[in-house]
Amino acid sequence: MSENKVTENKEEKPHFRGSIIAPLILLTIGIVFLLKNTNVLTGDAWDTILKLWPLIFVALGIDSILRRDGVAGPVFWIGLGTVIILSNFGVLAWSVWGLLLRMWPVLLIAIGLDIVLGRRRSIWGPLAAFVIIIAVLVGALLLVGVGTPTVDEQISWAPAGEVNQAVANLNPAVGDLTVAANPESGSILLDGALHKRQGEIVYQNDSIANGIGTITLRSEGVQAFLPDNNASWGWNLDFSPAVSWTLNADMGVGEINLDLTGLAIQELDVNMGVGEITVILPEKGDFSASISGAIGEMVILVPQELAVRIESDTGLANLNVPADFSNQDDTYLSPGYEAGAANQVLLDLSQAIGSISVRYK
Repeated sequence: MSENKVTENKEEKPHFRGSIIAPLILLTIGIVFLLKNTNVLTGDAWDTILKLWPLIFVALGIDSILRRDGVAGPVFWIGLGTVIILSNFGVLAWSVWGLLLRMWPVLLIAIGLDIVLGRRRSIWGPLAAFVIIIAVLVGALLLVGVGTPTVDEQISWAPAGEVNQAVANLNPAVGDLTVAANPESGSILLDGALHKRQGEIVYQNDSIANGIGTITLRSEGVQAFLPDNNASWGWNLDFSPAVSWTLNADMGVGEINLDLTGLAIQELDVNMGVGEITVILPEKGDFSASISGAIGEMVILVPQELAVRIESDTGLANLNVPADFSNQDDTYLSPGYEAGAANQVLLDLSQAIGSISVRYK
């Protein structure tokens, strides 16, 4: 009987280990302010801390490994947090997300290793599975990164009838989209070069009705994401300033660069799945612009001559506007903004994850 009591007393009680999320947040804030106080870190400390918010995902992943909850979940959370942090600090281009989305089979590999190694009592099983998964992911990224040749195609649109207004619908699947004004275009309303992947087809449809010309460019058949190191991949288009434009750009993954300087814009609608958007607004005009992205970075350059009203939906994104903009019920106004002004724009900005930056040109 006494031996049983001794055995019961020696039984180890369950040990509760708290989450590392809160300590990691405190450590991060402390390190950032220490670096700021010692002049190692430049810029605003709180802005840096906001960029580090994805550390919560990394902490969730590490916490799951220490709790031995498997490896599939930790791989996802640690990878997600790391990529967002590197993108926030400009180390990785936001367009890399499109490539990572193609790596979803790695999750199946993670689940398989999770079953074999991830749920053993020893911590070495989950750690070994984690290392194997990272190695598989890096190898897959290197293989997918091998580029394929590009094919150049010239495009030119010069409507036969009289056109006072023009509508451009641009739908590249992935790559780079660059738009600028060409004052020397003459009767050609739109021209440029399409740098396509082998197998990619760009369909062009155009029409004229009641003095309004419409052109639609749509890409299909893209089989790869990363371009060759020695070749650009995307569309470089020049617009004529002789007509007013309605511009609709819709892209899945890549970069959109719109320099609208010198163009007459009636309406602007830009949608990006994953990537970077840069828009230089024109100096003159009274128009509205809707610019949205799911994951990535958005930069809007505003001329001093243009009055701006901004309505935003930031989700998990950071929004930065010039210091002299006023904030009224989450609506930002540039100095001297008045409804009905000669040169003004109503900006509707939306970004789920990433950053939005509005700056003076």
